[in-house]
Amino acid sequence: MTHLPAQGGPRSLLRDVSTASTRPATAAAVSMPAICVQANGELAVQQRAVPTPGAGELLLRTVVSALCGTDLHRFRGAQSYGNDTDVFGHESVGVVQHCDSGRFAQGDRVLHVPFPTDGKVFAPYQLARETNVVPIPAALPSDIGVFAQQLGTVIYALRNFWPSPQPPRSAFVAGAGPAGLMFIQLLRERGCEQIYVSEPDEHRRRLATSFGAIPDEDGTPPVELSIDASGMPGVRRKCWQRTASFGTVGIYGLPDDEPGDLEVSVLGLVAKNLHLVGAIGSQAEPGLRSFHDALDLLVARRIEVDRLISHRIDLDGLPEIAPRAARVEDGIVKVLVDFDAPTPVHR
Repeated sequence: MTHLPAQGGPRSLLRDVSTASTRPATAAAVSMPAICVQANGELAVQQRAVPTPGAGELLLRTVVSALCGTDLHRFRGAQSYGNDTDVFGHESVGVVQHCDSGRFAQGDRVLHVPFPTDGKVFAPYQLARETNVVPIPAALPSDIGVFAQQLGTVIYALRNFWPSPQPPRSAFVAGAGPAGLMFIQLLRERGCEQIYVSEPDEHRRRLATSFGAIPDEDGTPPVELSIDASGMPGVRRKCWQRTASFGTVGIYGLPDDEPGDLEVSVLGLVAKNLHLVGAIGSQAEPGLRSFHDALDLLVARRIEVDRLISHRIDLDGLPEIAPRAARVEDGIVKVLVDFDAPTPVHR
């Protein structure tokens, strides 16, 4: 396994698209190693056929994939999100290898934003619907661009939680995993003055404070907007308790098992006139607006994601690290799987 910490030296950028890097899937590459879920729930590298695109589909060569919190429910014993034994994952950047329609050219580098049930990104090749990819600007490295998938869902959620052009004056974010850290930065970027965070892991809590969040303590004032960014037990109860009258509770994090307990007192909800809002469906948003917005923010460096990368691994390392990521061990925040060998940066 290759473990390249994100800090402690210059970061090599993943290879950008070039003629040499657009290796088409030919008869010589009819099978490929892929991370698959076994019947016992564990991950293993297995040989799978290189997929063949159908109508409206692209064949992508994977450049980088990222492990998402949604991928980790199964490693905490959850059964609500499927028990399939196939390739999984849904955050990736790829290079177009084949497109029958001509909508994309071979060599185009794209962000893949599949519906979670469509994602099979922990493999050297993957299929993508033409309607679920977004071109990546040439100036944006792939290992930064891959964050636009999760950031896009955060942008979409915050737009649903707080549609007003005026930002909330105060907010509470429960959970400082990658999504929570993006919510904190996005709230700050939108002009929110006071952002409180609750996070049990010390390393993640330090990251949150470095982005301007204030550790939540007893006696801190109620906020206009609370966001459940983790889905963990007890979090939704804390959110509605921390929210001021006529405020909003946004549910982003998913519980390990469904039906999940909202942990909301009906009397408390009614007495405080709270708005309870969920947000899902960014992959079906017209024009994939939130993902385009995410790429723009990353290009402009208005959202910082470099420090969220805690581990860079090759494909073989994923079965070992995924369960540890589910338990939030060893300072794990965001794990990237590199499929392209890094090359020196020339400035």
